[in-house]
Amino acid sequence: MAGRRGGWSQQKRDRVLQAQCHGEAWRRAQAGESIAAIVEEVRALAGDRTGLLVEAAGVGIGWWAVKPSLPATELLVAGILLDAAGANDLDELNRWLEVGRERGSRPPHAAS
Repeated sequence: MAGRRGGWSQQKRDRVLQAQCHGEAWRRAQAGESIAAIVEEVRALAGDRTGLLVEAAGVGIGWWAVKPSLPATELLVAGILLDAAGANDLDELNRWLEVGRERGSRPPHAAS
């Protein structure tokens, strides 16, 4: 049951799935695997949760835009995630780009 102690909420399941898709794309891209094969794998992992892929791609691109010293692999992974999602909603992508830019512009957390 959602919200029960020890149970996973839908939001947590979504974040885990998003991280799995992003991580799989990153790992396989770093290994030099075929982009088409990576797209198919990510598509299979995500199932019908393609909005999570658009979110991860947009946030990643936005973050990279304000911190271009980050590895360019992030841009490749974003492209893979967008292709896997069949993304065609540019307004939704732009919304997540802005979120990524905002997050990337914040100062890092300091230990208290």
